[in-house]
Amino acid sequence: MTEPMLLIVDDEPEVLDLLARTLQEHHLKCACAAGVERGKLAVESEDPDVVVCDVALRDGSGLELLKYIRAAKPSVPVIIITGFPSIQVAEEALRLGAFDLLEKPFDLHALIEVVNEALATREQQLAGIREMLNVVDRPAAFVDRRHRVMAGNAKWEQLVGEAGRNVRRNIDEYVAASSPLLVSDLLAGSGAADSAEARLNLTSPDGPVPVELVAVPFRERREQPGGFLITAEPVFSGPEGEAGNSSAHLDPLTGCLSLRGFLEALDRMRLAALRRSLPVAILLVDIDDFRYVNQSQGYELGDQILQDLASEIRRMVRPEDLVGRYGGDEFTVALSEATADDAHAAANRLIAALAGQTYDVGGLSLPVSLTIGVTECPAGYTTDNRALLEQAQAAARWGRQNHRGPVVRYEKEMASGGDRLTVNQEEIERLSQEFALANERLKASYVESV
Repeated sequence: MTEPMLLIVDDEPEVLDLLARTLQEHHLKCACAAGVERGKLAVESEDPDVVVCDVALRDGSGLELLKYIRAAKPSVPVIIITGFPSIQVAEEALRLGAFDLLEKPFDLHALIEVVNEALATREQQLAGIREMLNVVDRPAAFVDRRHRVMAGNAKWEQLVGEAGRNVRRNIDEYVAASSPLLVSDLLAGSGAADSAEARLNLTSPDGPVPVELVAVPFRERREQPGGFLITAEPVFSGPEGEAGNSSAHLDPLTGCLSLRGFLEALDRMRLAALRRSLPVAILLVDIDDFRYVNQSQGYELGDQILQDLASEIRRMVRPEDLVGRYGGDEFTVALSEATADDAHAAANRLIAALAGQTYDVGGLSLPVSLTIGVTECPAGYTTDNRALLEQAQAAARWGRQNHRGPVVRYEKEMASGGDRLTVNQEEIERLSQEFALANERLKASYVESV
């Protein structure tokens, strides 16, 4: 486990030495830079958690370095110190996004207090990432640019053991000696790609575990640090496992993704969309009265309808989108980087494509009708995959029960069946009168007290 990293920028050696020794006594790791240009290099090489910077530097202003940090690493808190305080300096520092401004000579205890506040802000940023990781359906962790594990979900801790609770450890410390690859090698080679994947071995309480590891670059913002989101899916090689068996993720009848395969692919899609702060839309395609078709016409016709519908859905979506089998008569679709409006339009295209399709049954034409539920996961990993599918399913169920199809967009009240409170106007008027009377009594009491 490593301590938080502070960068101190000042061109007076005595001040640098004093600040570094004081902060190190409080278990804080420090790096020093004398000037603006060296400060910029240190920001990139050290990737600090907090920066303490003087305004008056020989090769420029500390405010110039503040502006650079806000653009390059906007989540890093910057504390400005100055021996020439003025309203103009304070206003400019705050406008550029300084965390705080201290005047020289300052009390070292005050500096420590402000640094701890800045580190607490950093911890709040990581707390938001932990909440996001907790809804990922597989072991997941957040790794910063220095390849330190800063947060992990419960499944990550289950995979790597008690060590998963220790933050700021290098990610390669979780890699088994038998692994053909280090995680840092994968991250270093990812470049500007949307994601990088590799099979390697992680340590666990039961020994090395082979995993399929996916790393997605995580763009830095003011409210969150930059780095990588990694997910690790264990790969089993026994008779029960699926190593090397891609068919285990496919539905044998329709060729669509199985539910497990769909959820795993949806994880990767949502993490890639998160990098660009873009949403993902979900459709739940439900065949109306499909059970009646199976019971009255036989499973052979039912299977044909499912296969034809799966082919039509795949034809209507893009190559980067996902199509999965959700249930006996349901398909689920994930549209990459799409809104609920995009999903609504895609659903209408599917309805239109199937409008004239019928099946010949004993000389009669049997049409196929659909009800499609639509929902959207906004930019951010705030809802788990199964909850998203349940939202789309609730929308389809509500539309079928209330005859509001064929395409229905999810709303919160649909999750409880769409029940609404009945408003009793007489009761409202009675309560309003009682409230007015109580208000008059309260006013009279105030007057009497005065």
